[in-house]
Amino acid sequence: MEYAIQSPHGTLLGRKVLPSHKGLEITLERGELFKLQGDRPGRIVQVIEGRVWLTQSGQADIILDQGQTYRITGPELVLFEGLPAGRIRFISQSR
Repeated sequence: MEYAIQSPHGTLLGRKVLPSHKGLEITLERGELFKLQGDRPGRIVQVIEGRVWLTQSGQADIILDQGQTYRITGPELVLFEGLPAGRIRFISQSR
């Protein structure tokens, strides 16, 4: 999985990515964009605070509120942005 968080000024914000016992957590402030490329299909994204906009290549845009989840359907590019801020957690799907 490749990922990057960029501010409106293009700064990489690695401090916003935190591993936890429940999965990888990412905080997105106003204007920050999280780009996920080449992830495994089936991974679940959960909004644990705030509201988040996401779009996956070939899919419609989605807005998720706290507590809602989204299952990544393929390895295509997925973009996330806080509305105005949000925190997401990536949960690996057990097989």
